[in-house]
Amino acid sequence: MKSFTDSIAFIDEEAERLKTALLYRNSSMAQVVNVVASAALAYINVNLDAPVFWAVCWWLSMVSVSAARLMLARQFVRNSPSAFQAPAWRRRFIIVTGLMTTVWAVGAVLFVWNASDTARLFTGLVLSGMVAGALPLLAPVPLAFRLFAVGITVPMALALFLQAQSGLHWAFGGLILVFMASMLVGANYLHETLDEATRLGLANARIEQHLQQAKGIAKSALSDRMEAESILEVSEERHRLTLENLPAGIIRFNRDLTVIYANTRLMQILQTPMERIIGYDLNKLSDANILAIFRQAIAGKRGSYEGEYLASADRPPVWVGLTCIPAEAGQGDRGDCIAVIDDISERKQAEGEIQRLAFTDSLTELPNRRLLNDRMRQALAACSRTNDHGALILIDLDHFKTLNDTQGHAVGDLLLRQVATRLVTCVRDGDTVARLGVMNSSSC
Repeated sequence: MKSFTDSIAFIDEEAERLKTALLYRNSSMAQVVNVVASAALAYINVNLDAPVFWAVCWWLSMVSVSAARLMLARQFVRNSPSAFQAPAWRRRFIIVTGLMTTVWAVGAVLFVWNASDTARLFTGLVLSGMVAGALPLLAPVPLAFRLFAVGITVPMALALFLQAQSGLHWAFGGLILVFMASMLVGANYLHETLDEATRLGLANARIEQHLQQAKGIAKSALSDRMEAESILEVSEERHRLTLENLPAGIIRFNRDLTVIYANTRLMQILQTPMERIIGYDLNKLSDANILAIFRQAIAGKRGSYEGEYLASADRPPVWVGLTCIPAEAGQGDRGDCIAVIDDISERKQAEGEIQRLAFTDSLTELPNRRLLNDRMRQALAACSRTNDHGALILIDLDHFKTLNDTQGHAVGDLLLRQVATRLVTCVRDGDTVARLGVMNSSSC
């Protein structure tokens, strides 16, 4: 299990990787917006007497940089970089963002310098909209947003200040700088919120991972379970739900052999209400074998037991598998013990059925050849010890194949069952009637 320091380091690395991935997630839509907004800006400014040649060259530059940024985003998706590779991809994104910022800055100067107030106003609105729209996209990496916001707004404000001819121009440039400052503050706040949310999500995922590990070791060692509880102390309710949904019955009892916890599965196995289980004194158990296992756990020894358990006189006994896990009392711990109880009734029934099929004939329910050989060896050994004699009679049903062919196998099976029943009634209780199972005939 990783230490707390390793978990913090993992969360830090994974948080940076996720924030890097956020930069590339909406890159396709962002590039479409860049191309469309730059086209609209160039077209409107051309209609407002901006140089057509430079406007077209500027827009083509924007298309080229957007295409490069889109290709970088697709390469990122294909490679799915790890947390170790995330810083390199972050630097690449910042470089491409710098190129994009340079193109927008050139556009700001191109369409503001010596332009009409209408062109300046429209250019300011478009560039301000691009900065505002980039806020949620670039907030995962504040450096990228600061580069984009400052690189666009400062050149435009300087162009306005250098050609200011009225107080309106100075006010417009000042408002652009105020807008830039507010966007930077908002980006910083959004980044802190996003970073905190990302780390909290990773911390919850980490806790969930530790919970899954704890479930696997809860039955094998109480010390490991207590260590897992120290990691999962922030999620007691989740731990309770885990125990409630285990397929095995769980009880926890103290050193006085008093039950202090039981899950729903145990109530189903014993068919006993929960209020009768909690607080029950295990010393009152009538089954001495089970009680001995509980006391063995109190003594610090692990024990197990398989057998029938009778919960009450008005219910049939239940086959249970019991495993008791002792616990050493530590600081703040009472030294309670855990018992894991499984309902193995179906398994025992299956074992009995396998035993029956292995030593009896499925049609007549008589002992088969394997069981007959075993009983013959026992009879021979007994005769050898006592100098007594026994008898072996082989009975063959003549024309059995003809009966099967003419009357059908169902009639043949009925005949075999009738013969088996009558032969059993003709011998003593200690004698054996078996079916050898010869193909196309029958021998007993």
